[in-house]
Order: sequence, then C-alpha cells, then structure tokens
Amino acid sequence: MGARARSFPHVEGNYATHVRAPAGAIARDGALGAALRALVDAFPELEECEALTTKGPHASLSRVFPIRRDDWKDVYESVRRELASMRPFEAVFDALRVFTNDDGTRAFVAAGFREGTTSESKTALIDAIDRVNAALEPLDFPTYYDDPDPHVSLLWVAEASDETVRTLKEHVESIDIAWRLDVNRIVCEISGQPPKTVWGRVSLPKPDL
Repeated sequence: MGARARSFPHVEGNYATHVRAPAGAIARDGALGAALRALVDAFPELEECEALTTKGPHASLSRVFPIRRDDWKDVYESVRRELASMRPFEAVFDALRVFTNDDGTRAFVAAGFREGTTSESKTALIDAIDRVNAALEPLDFPTYYDDPDPHVSLLWVAEASDETVRTLKEHVESIDIAWRLDVNRIVCEISGQPPKTVWGRVSLPKPDL
C-alpha cells in the first residue's frame, strides 16, 4: 500500500493548514460501522482514513493549504469573523460516496449526500464552506473546490485504478445510511500545533472541588 502524500510540495517554513468540523466517533456496532466493515471485507485493499485513527472523523471546510507562521493570527481571526454569525446545525448524511483526490492517486469512501440532493444539511455545510472561503480568499489562500460536495472521508485506497473506483461506486450505491453530524464546533489545524477552535462552544473542564 503506497504512502499518503500532500497535494503540495513541502517547503521549509510552510505549515499545512486545514479548517474542519469535527464529528463524533462512529459506533462500531451501528449501521455505518457495520457498512464500513462489510466494505473492507469486500475490498481488502481499503484502509481506515487517518481522520478516523488520529484526528477523528470530520467534514472538511477547506482544502489543506500551506501557510507561514506570520499568517497564523490573520487566518484565525479572519475565519472567526466570517463564522461568528453562523448557528449550530445538524447535518444528516444519506449516502456513501466515492471520491478521488486531485492527482488521482487515491480513492476515498465517504459519508456524503446522494447526487443531486438539495437537502438542508448539504446547504448548511456549503454555507459553512462559503464562509471559510470568504475568510481565506482576501488573504490569497486557496478556496474550496467549485460546486462543493461536503463529505466525511472514512476509508481510502492508494493507486486506485479506474476499474476499482467504478466497482467501489457501484457497491456503495446500494448501501443506505443516515449518519448525523452535529456541527457545533469548527477548528483550524496547523501542522504541529494543537487544533484551534475558531467557532462554536467548547465544554469547560469541571472545577476541582
């Protein structure tokens, strides 16, 4: 299995940066967990995404992009400003989808929305993406993909052939899911730094009594 790679070359002094909405853990004994296990049984080359094993599942609200240390504060403040008026919401993903990365070297199975849907959940996530775009564009950082299709990546396979992608798509189209993501916190993650909350409420630790 090939190693995963960034979509941009490493440059000394650059930090990979990503804005995302964290999701709760996926219950292994739930419907989505069972569907993922069945997929891995059918396609042994699939692996769990890093998002599941380290950061936890999340919906991306930006691309991963490089920034310099001097830009950290401006990015945090701009994203906070654009998200300030957004209200928490629940997103219900109703389908498993297959996506490929920019250079076609990896395929991903993700919780997403059925093609053509205009559900409130998808619209709300696109609004969040639009707000992050509005924060990053004036700072000359890349915005999200045109015609965004929000999703949470769950499984991946490297060097996926066109045939593998086609077969995966045919397989997941037959799977029905209804997985809920409470969007009540958004973080900006800069490589090597703890995730910084840029919107939402964070539970305070209980006081020592």
